[in-house]
Amino acid sequence: MNLLFTMDYGAENFDLLRREGHTVNYVSETEPCRELTEEEKSCDVIIGYNFFEKYPLSGFPNLRYIQLVSVGFNHIPIEEIRRLNLPVCHNVGMTRWPIAEWVLWMILSSYKCANQLAQQQKDHVWQPLTGGRILELTGKTVMFLGAGNIPQEVARKLKAFDAKTVALNLDTEPVPNIDEIYLIGEIDRLIGDADILICCLPATPATYHMLNSDRFALMKDDAVLVNISRGTVVNECDLIKALKNGKFRNVCLDVFETEPLDTESPLWDMDRVLITPHTAIESDLSYQRVFDMICRNIRHAEAGEPLENPVHYERGF
Repeated sequence: MNLLFTMDYGAENFDLLRREGHTVNYVSETEPCRELTEEEKSCDVIIGYNFFEKYPLSGFPNLRYIQLVSVGFNHIPIEEIRRLNLPVCHNVGMTRWPIAEWVLWMILSSYKCANQLAQQQKDHVWQPLTGGRILELTGKTVMFLGAGNIPQEVARKLKAFDAKTVALNLDTEPVPNIDEIYLIGEIDRLIGDADILICCLPATPATYHMLNSDRFALMKDDAVLVNISRGTVVNECDLIKALKNGKFRNVCLDVFETEPLDTESPLWDMDRVLITPHTAIESDLSYQRVFDMICRNIRHAEAGEPLENPVHYERGF
């Protein structure tokens, strides 16, 4: 197959595919737009993130499918792709390990007052934090919005801390490591039970600003809010107001409504907000996991087998 990568997976990985008989081209998404070669334009598969901002889909007449290295797919020309009946696969399931570790890091940082203690070290201040300010996870209710592979992996790790795990989902089918599961439509009744709320929802019209001032008001004042899904699920203006009014022990954000986060956003300077720049998916092992998934799909395509991780447009993942 003629493969066009828009992200560099290294000479060793590319040589592996060449030894399997494939043609491998690499055109970086970050380089200026240029005239593609005939070989590049005749590719069977495009593998990358958002190649179509610079190169129209119509320029690839032989394309058999698109392999995204992201989980999200709102950045590609969905309507045109669907009109062409072109399969799209994405990076579902390969990110659950680093994201689960990121979530644990954020929860423990919040519960163990990591920012305050780090500042005390920087200031050379010896001040034990007493009076119950440092919390345990034992017996706390961790509520997930969504019950997919990431909530299941986070919940598996949380079992070591004796936390209770609850998920709100589109159905109530049992899933591994979640103690209780309810319909997402019951969010207003149940959200007040959460000591920690972890948002793992896709970006859809139904999830847009699902977390807003009304729902923040229903939550515990000392709850921890974690968002590792899509920034549009959280109304940031409402979140900022809630924080200014003393809501939340901590808010931990890896995704935002607009990225990069505006340098003037008040979120940067709020001492109860922990921010990372959409890097929860990153680890020393994450790229190879994605590449291995890419290779499996290439082999599936060659054999005429179903592809792994096809996009489900209606569900947002």
